[in-house]
Amino acid sequence: METTWDSELAKFLAELSAVQDETLEVLTRRRSLLLAADAEGLAKVGRQEEELIGKLQDCLERREELLKQAAAEGLPSDSI
Repeated sequence: METTWDSELAKFLAELSAVQDETLEVLTRRRSLLLAADAEGLAKVGRQEEELIGKLQDCLERREELLKQAAAEGLPSDSI
C-alpha cells in the first residue's frame, strides 16, 4: 500500500513541478513581451496562460482527490 502511495504522490508532484516550470517560462516570456510592447505576442501568451490555468486546476483537483483518498484510508490527509 505504501508503495502505491509513494508512486501516486511522486507522480502528482512531478506533474505539479512540470506545470510550475511551464508557468515560470510563460511569465518570463510575458515579461519580455511587455517590455517589447509586443501586442501580438501577448495575445499568444494569453492563450498559453489560459491552458496553464486549466493544468493548475487539474493539479488542484488531483490534490483534493489524493487527500480525500488518504482520509478514507485513515492516513494523514491535511496536506500534501
